[in-house]
Parts: sequence; C-alpha cells; structure tokens
Amino acid sequence: MLTGEQVGRYEIRSEIGRGGFGAVYEAFDPELGRAVALKALRPGRSIAELGQAWIRKEAEAIARLDHPGIVTVHDVGTCPVGAYLVMELLRGETLARRLDKGPMPTDEALRIAEDLARGLAHAHERGVLHRDLKPGNVFLTDDGRVKLLDFGLAHLLGTPESGGGGTPAYMAPEQARGDAVDERADIYAAGAILGEMLTGRTPADTRSGVPKVGRALARLVATATAPEPPHRPRDGTEWLAALVEVRRRRERPRAARRVALLAGVGVALGVMAAGIATWRIWRRQLPPGRVTVAVAEFTNETGDGELDGLGRLLAASLQESPLVRVVARERLMGALREAGRADPDRIDEGAAREVGARLGVDALLLASIRRFGESYAVEVRAVEPGRDPYLFAASEQARGKEKVLEVVDRLAARARRGLIRGTAEAGAARPVSEIATSNLEAWRHYVVGLGMAERYVPAASAEFRRAIELAPDFALAHYQLLVQIGREYGLDDDLGVAATAAMRVADRAPWREGMLIRAVKESQAGRVAAARAIYREVLERDPDDKEALVQLGLSSDPSEAMPLCEKALALDPVDGMARACIVFQLAFAGKTEALLKYARAWAERPTEGPEYLPPFAFALAGSLDEAVAAGRRAADLGPPGQIALVLVLEMVGDYREMEAVARRRIAATNKGFASLGRALAYQGRRREAIRLLDRAWAERAGQGYAPPLAAFLIAAGDGPSEALRRRADALVAVSAQLRAQVVAALAVAGDGEGAATRAGPLPADSSARTLAEARLALARGEPAVARALLAPLTGKVTPGDRPAELLLGEACAAQGDVACGVAALERYAMPTLGAVTPLGGATTRTWGLPRARLLLARVRDRLGELHEARRIVDQLLAEWKRADPDYPLLAEARALRAGLVRGSVSR
Repeated sequence: MLTGEQVGRYEIRSEIGRGGFGAVYEAFDPELGRAVALKALRPGRSIAELGQAWIRKEAEAIARLDHPGIVTVHDVGTCPVGAYLVMELLRGETLARRLDKGPMPTDEALRIAEDLARGLAHAHERGVLHRDLKPGNVFLTDDGRVKLLDFGLAHLLGTPESGGGGTPAYMAPEQARGDAVDERADIYAAGAILGEMLTGRTPADTRSGVPKVGRALARLVATATAPEPPHRPRDGTEWLAALVEVRRRRERPRAARRVALLAGVGVALGVMAAGIATWRIWRRQLPPGRVTVAVAEFTNETGDGELDGLGRLLAASLQESPLVRVVARERLMGALREAGRADPDRIDEGAAREVGARLGVDALLLASIRRFGESYAVEVRAVEPGRDPYLFAASEQARGKEKVLEVVDRLAARARRGLIRGTAEAGAARPVSEIATSNLEAWRHYVVGLGMAERYVPAASAEFRRAIELAPDFALAHYQLLVQIGREYGLDDDLGVAATAAMRVADRAPWREGMLIRAVKESQAGRVAAARAIYREVLERDPDDKEALVQLGLSSDPSEAMPLCEKALALDPVDGMARACIVFQLAFAGKTEALLKYARAWAERPTEGPEYLPPFAFALAGSLDEAVAAGRRAADLGPPGQIALVLVLEMVGDYREMEAVARRRIAATNKGFASLGRALAYQGRRREAIRLLDRAWAERAGQGYAPPLAAFLIAAGDGPSEALRRRADALVAVSAQLRAQVVAALAVAGDGEGAATRAGPLPADSSARTLAEARLALARGEPAVARALLAPLTGKVTPGDRPAELLLGEACAAQGDVACGVAALERYAMPTLGAVTPLGGATTRTWGLPRARLLLARVRDRLGELHEARRIVDQLLAEWKRADPDYPLLAEARALRAGLVRGSVSR
C-alpha cells in the first residue's frame, strides 16, 4: 500500500512495520478524526482454504475482546488485496526490542507477566486463544501499559514458520507436532517469555532451568513450560493466580503488619481531629497512564439513609479525570448477572471483588463511613481484584454531617492522584456539591430512585422529580429523570420537558452525563451527526457505556447499529432501551422473522424489562393480532403498557378502543391527552379534540408539548391559514425541538411559504426542509421538481409516519401518473407505528390518513374496482358516526358512497 492510498474509509499515511501476518500502517480515520493502525493481513493458507467470509467472521470474534491489556480492534474489512484489521495506534516498543537490552529486574518482569496474564485470562474466558505469543507480540507503551498484539491471528492466517500458527521458539510441544491445542499452549509461551525476561536467555536455554532468580520463580517458569499440557496451569486465570502467589511470597510480612497497624492508628486519629489522614504504603504501584476502576458502595455504618450511595459520588468525581475510566454501575450489575448472581440490592465489597476480577479492572475502590458522636470517619481503600494488600488507603474525618461531602471531595482528589501516579495530570477537581448536590435529602431521593430504576420499577421517576424539587440544579437527577422517562414512557408528553430542563444544567453534570445530555440536545435539534459524534466520544473513554451504545445504535443505520444494540443487550439482557434498539433496527432492516422471535420471547416474560416493547415488536413485524393481544396484556400491567396499546390500536385503526384506553390512562395519571386527541380526530370529532388539547395545555402550561403539538397537527387538516401559522410559531417558541414537525405539517397541509419561512434554522439535509421545498414546487406548478425532491424520502416501506408520500401522491396526480399516485397513497395508508419515529405519528395522519383513504377509494373507482372502493368508504363512514356535522370529509364520503351505489362517479 502506498502513502495516500484509501482503504475503506481509512487513508494510509506510512508503513510502520512488517511481520508474519502482513504489513502494519499508520492510517487516518476521517470519520472519527483519529490516527489508527491498519494491519493488512497477508493472504495465506487459511484465506485460500476457508475464504474471506470465514476470515471476517473469525476476525470479528477477535474484535469483540475488550480488555485494557489487549490492543483494541476498531474495525474489520476487506479490500482488493485482502482482509485488514483497524486497531488503536500504540506508541512505545515491543518486549522483544526491550529484551535486546538484556534481562529485566524481577519486579518489572513480574509486573509485565501479570499484566500479560490478565489479558490472556480475559481472552480465554471468551474462548479465544492467541497461538503465537512471543515478545514481539507484547507491546510496552510509553505510558507503562502492557498490550497483547495479534490475538488469534495465528489461527486465522498461519505464519511463515508454521502453517498451523505459532513461532517455533515459543511453541508448546503439542503445537509444534500439529496436535490440537488449548489454553495451555498460550501458558507455555507465557512461561517462556517470563523466563526470558528474568534471564535474558532464549526459551530453549531456559527450559533446563532458570538460575539466579529464586526457587519459587524458577519453579513457576518450569511448571508453565512443562512438556506435557496437564502439568501446566489450566488457563490464563490459573496462570495469573500462580504469578500473584509468587509475588505475595516475595513481599515482607513484617512490613505488611506494620502498614496495617499504622492504618488503624490513622483511622482513630481521624475521629479525633478534622483533616488528619494517613495513607497505607503502596504495595505495588499501578502503571502510569489511564486506569480502569470499579467503585463499590460505601459501607454505611451510620444508620443515616441520607449517607447511602456515597460511592456514586466518589465515582462521579473520579470520572472527571480523562485518565480514570470508571466502570458504569449498570455494567457492574450486568457482569454480576453474567456470573449467574441474582441482582444484589447493592454492590458491596464481595460483589465488587467478583465483578472486578471478571472485568479485569486495574483497581477496586472500597469505602466506609462511621459515626462517632457528631464526627464522621470516612475511609477509602484501593485494591486489585483477587489481592488482599491495598494499593493505597486514606481516611479523613468530618465534624458534622454537612461536612461529609467536603471529605468525599478530598478523598476523591487523593484517590485520583494515587490512581494515576506517574502522570502530571490529576484530573479536574470540581466539588461533588457542584457535580451532584449539597442537599443530602435530595441525594437520598436520587439514590432511592436509582435503586428502583435498576429493578425497573416505574415509580423511580417520582423519586428523581422529588430530588429536583429539593435541588433544582441537581444535574444528575435531571439526567436520570430523562433516562427514566425514556424507559417508562418513551413516547410520553414529558420527554421534551425533561430534556429541556436537563440541558439547562448540563454544565453542572459529571463529564459522562453532561455529554449524554448534550447529545440529546443535538438529536432533538435535528443534528443527528453531531449527536453521534458525542456518543462515539463517550465510547472512546468507555467502550462499555450502555447508554451511549444504545443511543448511537438507535440513531445509526442498521448495518452499523446492530452490533452496538447487541453489545448493549449483552451487557444487560433485560434493559428496555437495549431491547428497543434491537427492535427498531431489525424493523428498519426488514428482518421480520428475527423480530418476531425477539417479540415472542419477551412476551413470555412480560415483567422482565418494559412491558410496552412486545406490542411494538409485534406491530413492527406486521403481526397485528399478536400486537393487539400483547398490548392488552401490557395495558393491564400499568400506564406504560397503556401507551403501547394506544399506539398499536392507532396502527390497526381501532380508534374507539384507542379512545377508551387513552381515557383510562388520563384517569390514572393525568397524562395521555395527545393520544386521546388523536383518537377523536380520526373519528372526525376534530372540534372536541382541539378543545380538549388546548385546555390540557392551558392547565398544564409548560408541562409537556404533546397537547399543543397534537392540536396544531389536527388543525392543519383545514389547510393554510394565519391561525395555523400562529399555532406553529407558538409551538416553536416554547420548544425549538418541535420545529421539524411544525415545518413538515405546514408543508403537507399546503402552506409551502409558511413552511419554508420557518425551516431556516433546520439543517440543509432535514427532511422537513425538503418537504417545504417540494410544496413550493407544487405551488409553482412544477410537479416533476417536487417528485425529484421527494424521491429520497419516499418509496420505502419503513416504520413511521410518511408525510412525503402524501405530497408525492399529489405530485403524481398533477402529472396524471395514476400508478405512482396509488402506490404512494397505499404506502401512506399502511398500518404504522408512526408515533415512535422522530417526526411523530401525528404529523399528518390524524387528518392525512382519512384524506388518503378517501382518495384511494376514488382511484379504485376509476380503475373499476367498485367493491374495494365501497369497502373503504363504508369503513370511513363507520368510523365517522359521531363526526362533527360540518366535517368536510364526511360530506365527500357520503357523496362518493351514493355515487358508488349508482355505479361510478369517477369514470
């Protein structure tokens, strides 16, 4: 490959190395604006025999490894010269180059061996073998980290030295013979590498013994390189445990006891005087650079509920530093579920140690708070998973409960300094009272809400609202309310209000939550690309951030989105938003059978996750009977299920039951006025609907945008008017996020000028802007121009409202293209779950759907299909039995039906 050559989306900059598997290049990813390493895989035996599809499948399996000790694989692809991997770009040197300088100090060799073992343990747990472990595939970064390279590529491609993979000098005997191998082949190579680090001698020279390094270490190397696999450690986990045990024996027990004694004295002194703190001596320093940390719950021995959840405050403060990756709590909970543990009420020390080892974190933070009279002693300890000695510990004392947050601030700052030793940047130091709240009662409601949310209890939102009432600038509570509304009532009136309120305090939130709030802002403003960029930035810092995975998945094309959605679901198999991500992407991709499989599995366990998803999944898969049945079951479980049933009934056209369910929801929650307004509008009861919605907006001023939006959209059925424009301007004034819906509705209603005037702030590629331009073209008598503009928005059977199809029907009719008009109108009239799409289901359907169906009846009549024309009109008249006497479409339908009785009115 040449400098400047394009491979996929990557631009080759320079060659940085060659090896048995091919050449490695530094490349640039313009989409994410970052430098990467691109490895062009050497064509060889496996490609020839097994083909590119197998190579890609295996490479994607390797790419799923996610551990700080394994080089991150960003992408897998193929180009004319073969397959390639795109990986993080590392700076430093290989262990092979380091060993050219001679043997290492024992402590350094053990540190590298342990870090290498952690990466192996992670891969072995996921069923991936390295098969070519050697010093050239161990990379020492400039910031002190150890990274394993070329995982699984020996199996994937073979090497020049061995068609079956592996480098002879480090190959286990069974591998050299060509026999089947398992994890113990990797352990053989790891033991050989350790021996070489300790002595500077090649593996062949160390197999007869490792002199001058101590009996325990020599025995360890000999065991790992035993000729027969049963005599070696079983896998990376067992090898890591053996390394840890040897290192512990090297530590001096007397010093450890002295350290523990000093620490105990420090705690006692902390109770006696504010500000006194002691640090336990470091047992082993963490490598410099970014570290991954899990934070357990505080052990609260005070009996005061307002001091619960202080571990969350500590975690929020730590993540202010870009050099500290705090594993999200939901990821910790998901890992516990993966381990087969029932969900605990809290992540205590035992659970944290278990999950920390499973996730391969660098450190666990354990903390406790005790009360002695009016004083509070707070202690923080850092340990490595599977180890008892502390990395460090600190304790401080607060005189009075109101000073506890200041103590948490000080301990968090010291923990940051301890965790990222060897690096000048210690991270931001905003006080927790700013990134959270100084109101401990508000904090208590917040923590209670989090606990309820983790168990999918719908009332969690009430706790977050109470926290906000007590502390209006409590950004974390605003963020969690926004998330919870999305989970409980993803289609509810309050979502826009919660988003706007959260945006006002986004700058006070911790880095992660602030970024996610800003992404919501960008998304609601129609700047989807900007929102995606934010989600990707969050994932750069934490690839397991479930919320960012879900939201990026929901806003991306199916090909990119499905791996994101599936990873989020794997992290938490009962998370509602992860399930929704799967549902909508399968629907957009047209994978009906897979969608039905998910829907039926979830319908069997309606209490696992949000009850509203099975009805949506069935509806999007086109199984309407199952959708209605699941919706009715969901409605019996509570208001979220009632939302699902309302929308499914809207989809299938049962507007009377839709009205009844909407009224039930209003009676239970005082929410759902927009749904009721739509149900009335479909039945021709437009005046009643608009009065109801205007009254709901007046009574709940500012408490939800759905009622005034629904009233505006229903009123748009009367066509252009100054009154309609005034409604449009009032909506945009209270919520800029509604502009796209307002512009789209004006355009479809026939007000091209009004739509174009109000489309100015929208992005150039906004679909609403395109609708406005198409309407203006129709007004100028240029239907061909309108059709060309609408082409990218029409002709696809996708979930959601399709206002462009109405305009296309008009444009085709203006050109006399009956076939085009029929196709567009039928697509528009198809059952749809429009309310779950960005423009909202009420955009045109409350009046556009009846109009389209009436027009279809006329077209069927023109084509001589009298029976079908009569069926359509009879159904409309049945729905309009209680319609407004002056409802214009009612008179048209009666006249058409009378003509159809006589024969034909259109031909």
